[in-house]
Amino acid sequence: VVKVGDTVSKGDVLISGSVSLSGGDGEEKKLLVRAKGIVKARVWYRESVEVPLVESVKTYTGRVKKAYKIRLGNRELYFQLGEVNFSSYEEEDLKVRYIIPPAFGNVSFNPVLYREVKEEKRFLGVEGASQEANRRLAEKLKILPGGVQIVQKKVEFTLNPEKQVVVGTLTLEVIEDIGIEKEIE
Repeated sequence: VVKVGDTVSKGDVLISGSVSLSGGDGEEKKLLVRAKGIVKARVWYRESVEVPLVESVKTYTGRVKKAYKIRLGNRELYFQLGEVNFSSYEEEDLKVRYIIPPAFGNVSFNPVLYREVKEEKRFLGVEGASQEANRRLAEKLKILPGGVQIVQKKVEFTLNPEKQVVVGTLTLEVIEDIGIEKEIE
């Protein structure tokens, strides 16, 4: 049995449905009853992100090239007019259309799209990287379970000169309901 303020671990029984009854003859009997309660606890969450001082940014130029794959059983045939003359591109398989379903021979038609991308280096610096780390950490707050109450929030930024990154660390102390219902074994 735990008291208010005790430290608990995952799996600890905090509310039990096992009741001991003493009879007039001194014999003790165990009775199982349905127990229910709300268990609120202080829980700590810690998340870290790394943001480079110089960031690579990909942008699409708008230039595309299409090709087609036809699959005949285990073989693939590629069809495209001309070459993909992009120095940097991303390949995207579009929706596969089955001409003959896989159960009857597996013949399919699959358009492929090549999108030209342009990579640029963008200098963020320590201040810019810290702001981006803060934005990413704020996104991670959205994964918290519903109904939590934030008691304390601490955000720290450190520079890692070897990796050329800013490390943002978010530490949260929250009050949340940690109780789960479990069958008595």
